[in-house]
Amino acid sequence: MSPSFWAGRQPTKAAVISTSGAAPITWLELEQRSNQLARWWRANGIARGDHVALLLENNVRYYEVLWAALRSGLYLTPINRFLSVDEAIYILDDCGATCLITSQLHADAGRRVAESRQRLSSLANDGRRRAVI
Repeated sequence: MSPSFWAGRQPTKAAVISTSGAAPITWLELEQRSNQLARWWRANGIARGDHVALLLENNVRYYEVLWAALRSGLYLTPINRFLSVDEAIYILDDCGATCLITSQLHADAGRRVAESRQRLSSLANDGRRRAVI
């Protein structure tokens, strides 16, 4: 069932609970945040059938990106945060990602991937594809 189903029935109940001490995310928050990201992708030319990549530590925000991708008809490719820059670049090339999502914690790694790969610079500037760092 999608977050919208549960957001309508149990909006204040926890959808995601972290053992790290982060505040739980309610069904309504999950619905709103994933919808906001889906709208952002659409506004930036990322369309159904495109691929997005995710470089993220174990984080409750993963679910927001996952549901945004599902509701948008996008393919989501998670990239293990312990991989080297070259390995991350290989995955980006292989999946044809039109967007890279990362957290503040991994922003430096995301920038290194973009800087070490001219392809991501062109993705960000070709009018259709975007690199989000």
